[in-house]
Amino acid sequence: IEHMVEAINNRKKIVIYGIPDVDGLCAIASLILVLKYLNADIEYVIHDELDKGITVEDIKNNVSFLGGEVLITLGIELKSEEEEKLCETLGIDLICLENKESNRDRNYIYINPNQRGCQYRYKNLSISGLTFKIMQSIAIYYNIKSINRYLDLILIGENCTQTPIKGEKAVFLKEGKKFLENTNNYGLRAIIDYYNIKSMNEKDIEQIINVITPKIN
Repeated sequence: IEHMVEAINNRKKIVIYGIPDVDGLCAIASLILVLKYLNADIEYVIHDELDKGITVEDIKNNVSFLGGEVLITLGIELKSEEEEKLCETLGIDLICLENKESNRDRNYIYINPNQRGCQYRYKNLSISGLTFKIMQSIAIYYNIKSINRYLDLILIGENCTQTPIKGEKAVFLKEGKKFLENTNNYGLRAIIDYYNIKSMNEKDIEQIINVITPKIN
């Protein structure tokens, strides 16, 4: 959190790099909304492919080109140590968020509840859910009272992952439904109004997911 606070307070260029699925898009959108609220300097990039890591070319063309000083990756890793060294050479601070089994040591901030040695209890969160945990930490530091309003997006992201509904995921789904029903997110509200969604049952949530699912999938 200290790295993010420094970037926000000093208006360093933050580039958020995410994946092209509903979970990834919800993670990107929710984090951007919080950082924009804090007047952070932000750009975002949506990776072309789900299963391929960030390459040297990606860093040069999409991060360095945008003037990125902090790179936050959501659900996607650097392809190899070569990309890590390039970021170090370019002075780009790295924060990587993933949720898959990993045994490799890294020399940058790597947040992954399923990495070796991590004691965090809730290993079943989606990328959206993990992103919300970061958002909660930011909210505590900056005393943001209404952070739960972004659970409308988190609910949608969590609904796209096939993991057990228990622990924090169950809480996000329960609370997120309340915020989705009364959302003031322009995009989500437009979908709800267009399809005349009155209640927010599983079929209605699935309808919203279908609308925002990228064609790449």
